Amino acid sequence: YHYGVIMKTILLSLFSLITFAQTQLPDSLILIDGRTTNCLIKGVDESRIYFVYNNNVDEMVVTNALKSAYIDSLGNIYVAGSGFTKSQDEINGFVEQRMEKMEEEKELQEELRRIDLTRVNEITEVNEPDRRMLPNEVRHRQFKTRRYNQWSFGILYVPYYTSREYLMTNSGSAEADVYSYTSSQAELESQLAYALLPQLRLTLEAGYSSSVTEVNYDYHYNYTSGLYSDESGYESVSGLKKLDFTLGAKYYFKNFISDKVSVFAVLGIGKQFAFAEYKYKDLYEIPNSDIINENNKKDFTEDINSPWHFNFGFGAEYFFNESLSLTSNIRVLYSSYSGTYKYRYISSYNTITSSKEYTFKEFITKIGVGLNFYF
Repeated sequence: YHYGVIMKTILLSLFSLITFAQTQLPDSLILIDGRTTNCLIKGVDESRIYFVYNNNVDEMVVTNALKSAYIDSLGNIYVAGSGFTKSQDEINGFVEQRMEKMEEEKELQEELRRIDLTRVNEITEVNEPDRRMLPNEVRHRQFKTRRYNQWSFGILYVPYYTSREYLMTNSGSAEADVYSYTSSQAELESQLAYALLPQLRLTLEAGYSSSVTEVNYDYHYNYTSGLYSDESGYESVSGLKKLDFTLGAKYYFKNFISDKVSVFAVLGIGKQFAFAEYKYKDLYEIPNSDIINENNKKDFTEDINSPWHFNFGFGAEYFFNESLSLTSNIRVLYSSYSGTYKYRYISSYNTITSSKEYTFKEFITKIGVGLNFYF
């Protein structure tokens, strides 16, 4: 009796192994360089095929590297030069149903072994696919998660960075010159991104900053004897508002840390637009219609603070779920500033005109942290 039960268990296990061995890697891929492999295709998208091969190695291949792809009972699903021979929905539906059947058969065999009352050593299943990587689950992870949320919108907070602003030392003489100062600033940036591929996204970034200074000065001086008095004063407003746009790309590397953490590189080129405000009123000035005193201080300030810039850097994202991630990055920005200051002074005694060109170049570093929303 015991001998018969043992033989029954062995035969049942061997049948399960043989059946599984025949169905585990029923598909095949042929690369354009002639290499071929048996595999288990888990799913496809517009440009890639996902599969398991060689003792549960999880892999993907771009279709441009394929000569053909074959799925058992479905035939050739991809041929170089012609593309997919069947719709992606049909292919993914088929492999999902197939894996459901394989899973049901596996559970049935496990149940039959479980209820066998004879205590024998369980035969370890050889080349069994990792339960975590079953195509049904992988398909949900790869085709219904962030890879296929093609749009994303992010808010990035830059808590500290140093930036230069360029202003005029004097606007009332031909000797007027430019001076720059370094300011420590915080900034909010927004980013809209579109996925061309699961690993590659085009990005459009926008940032805004503003600083305005108002001064009201009024001075009065009188001798007690009343023989002399002096009055002076002015009102001034100076400000600079900056709007920045950057068009770039973000490339995600393989998730070598964990499934929830992605590392990426960024590259972009952009333009900053400055809007200057200058108002000055001498409260006690006596107008002189015989004198012309003009300059392009406002236009020059806007030009010199509206550079083209190039940036590169890297960062990381932690995904809470398929729609929300925490992101941080560090970027290096190279900017080129230029502008031409023009001045003209005309009186009954002399005429002065001048024109001076300025060019500045600089590197700055920005470190930011924020959230990305995928949809």
